[in-house]
Amino acid sequence: MKQAIVIGGGISGIAAAAQLVERGFAPLLLESESMLGGRIGTQLHDRMETDLGGRNFSMEDRYLLQLLQFFGDCELSDYHFNSVSVGVGRRFDMRRRGGVLTRAKRLVGNAISIGPSALRRLAKVASAATQKPGSGLVCSPYWTHLAGQTSDPVVTSYFGDDVASKIIRPWTLRMMAAEPEEVYLGNLGPLLGRKPTAYKRVKGGMGVFLRAASSRLNVKFGHRVTNVSVASNRVVGVEGFTSDGSSFSEPADIVILATSARIAADLLESSTAGLARTLRQVTYYPVATIVGKYDDVQFAGDMSGLFLPRGYAASHIARYDENSRLRFSFAGVAARKAMVQHSIEELLDLGERTFREFGGNLGRRTSFTGKKWQTGLCAHTWLHHETVSSISAQCERIEGLVLTGDYFRGNSLEACATAAHEGVERIIPVAKDRRVKGRDDLDRAYSPVV
Repeated sequence: MKQAIVIGGGISGIAAAAQLVERGFAPLLLESESMLGGRIGTQLHDRMETDLGGRNFSMEDRYLLQLLQFFGDCELSDYHFNSVSVGVGRRFDMRRRGGVLTRAKRLVGNAISIGPSALRRLAKVASAATQKPGSGLVCSPYWTHLAGQTSDPVVTSYFGDDVASKIIRPWTLRMMAAEPEEVYLGNLGPLLGRKPTAYKRVKGGMGVFLRAASSRLNVKFGHRVTNVSVASNRVVGVEGFTSDGSSFSEPADIVILATSARIAADLLESSTAGLARTLRQVTYYPVATIVGKYDDVQFAGDMSGLFLPRGYAASHIARYDENSRLRFSFAGVAARKAMVQHSIEELLDLGERTFREFGGNLGRRTSFTGKKWQTGLCAHTWLHHETVSSISAQCERIEGLVLTGDYFRGNSLEACATAAHEGVERIIPVAKDRRVKGRDDLDRAYSPVV
């Protein structure tokens, strides 16, 4: 049997390893940290597991749900997303439920919020996108065609500053850690191509899923890979160091790099410099997440979450599962400067002051936990489908090498699971009768509404 190695224990790496197991392989998963998760970022806080990274998904997220089922049916809980409110101003209501009169009032309120012409353009694109299979992913046919027809402008120039700041900016920060002027139109699939406003979470936190994955997969923790060895255009193994400084090498016929594009570039520099250069074109922005616990938490009005305007280090403040805990997210231009200058606790101080400035009340802080990710979230590139095509073409010239990760399909849990599934299938195809029903729709071309 061929020896397969997966590098990176984030959601992409876990999904790739599980897919290999299903194909009859016994993959070795190498993770530099002491636990799986990557940017899922689960930490212990007040004797409770706390998710600092991605944790929301929908019942339409096919490959993520398959992954959860592979490791045992995790109990799920509901999470409802209803509206976007920047500061304490008028909200843009994203709900789709209700009768004719309710929907009409919602439409009028949204038009007042951002203006009728801007609403028409936003609604036209979003409505068309949600009708296309796979449009909640980066590099899907709808968004690829739209990028080509419009020369892939940045969000602010296509929708206007008002829509970009009031509606799209909260989600570019949340999903890509980028400002709207740093995000290209063709990369909005995970934001505007998603249908549900009701989501699911793993009850008890993502740690439940990560422990199940750790127990079932063959994982070596504290193993930092520094090089993928290639000879005669085929992979032969990997090299690196353990957490105690010892060197190691592992032979392999198949190597799956389930890392950020930046890390993949570093590991391939000595074997394929051209591919490494292309990978370095992919943009990443830093993020930080902190969860604090307090004697009392009160939002202004009936809100349970708050997106902050430009100029604030904190980009999003929301309740964390219970009334006594708040989750502070830091992303965007102001946050990047603050993350360089301040520690986790100092960032939390900034977030608390901002929360109070916007009408919130906080009791005494009793504890907190948090983390910074320098290579935080992927913002992709201009005409990103061309970048991905170039990466894939160069990768195929090296036998046994597979690349996957957030830069292929997006940053969401489902996007990473999908990219991993597609990556494994490229190197180990399955019989047609085993293919997931409906996935062939992703290969069809669609004409976008511009």
